[in-house]
Amino acid sequence: MKKFTKISTLFILLSVLCGSFLIQIQAKESTKANGEGEQLDKIMERGELIVGTSPDFPPNEFIDTTKTGQDQYVGSDMDFARYIADEMGVKLTIKAMDFDAVLASLGNGQIDMAITGITKTPERMDAMEMSESYYDENGESSWQGLLIKADKKDVYTKLRDFKGKKVAVQAGSLQDYYVKTQLKEANIQYITGLNDGINLLKNGSVDAVACAYGTGQDFAKQNEGIHMSKQLLFKLNPDYMGTRVGIPKGEIALLNKTNEIVPADGTVIRGYMKRWRCGLL
Repeated sequence: MKKFTKISTLFILLSVLCGSFLIQIQAKESTKANGEGEQLDKIMERGELIVGTSPDFPPNEFIDTTKTGQDQYVGSDMDFARYIADEMGVKLTIKAMDFDAVLASLGNGQIDMAITGITKTPERMDAMEMSESYYDENGESSWQGLLIKADKKDVYTKLRDFKGKKVAVQAGSLQDYYVKTQLKEANIQYITGLNDGINLLKNGSVDAVACAYGTGQDFAKQNEGIHMSKQLLFKLNPDYMGTRVGIPKGEIALLNKTNEIVPADGTVIRGYMKRWRCGLL
């Protein structure tokens, strides 16, 4: 009888422990299902924030060839990435790669954040979480358009002039969305970086490069014979304006933390933008 009692007691104890364990698993799964995620905890535990960027988009992010290591990645977005890491109290590690690789790395967990001039597009809204906008551009700084050869200014005066023409654009970029929706009869040539597009334009392999207006102006100043035209601007979709931090899908805790850090009035990033734009003039 005592043996049976001991077995019964042991069975009850095991049942309670198993039940408690199952509750913990269910709670953890519920947390994941609700999208809270664990990436923020991982960042804080390792004391390091890993940010992916495509450093070919001045003045937001580009490479200073006079520097090495992490110091070579400069621009307003890179200053902003350091600001976020400082606010979290962790070290920043920047991983440079092509723009489409940044988006892929965010999806497969190789980076914690993507800070590389990201704006909303329908595809990105499905693939990642996006912070509140940390830089709402207005007027000329928000324009998107086409960079062309300077001697073609009188040939290409309207977007419809690019019917059957080759237009270079980075895959998955905001400009990719505008080219697909507003230059439906153009021949798209995807590039890994804007510098590649500039080279293709200069040697005549493409007829235009789609990019942000301000970035195109910077490239035109640095490369003789190319021109950013005010006549070749895309009609902007207000739903996709504003620059945001890309966060892995479902990582709501990290998203909320980022939104706590992102200055609502944009004063921090505007200071960085002013600094780097002046430096490139």
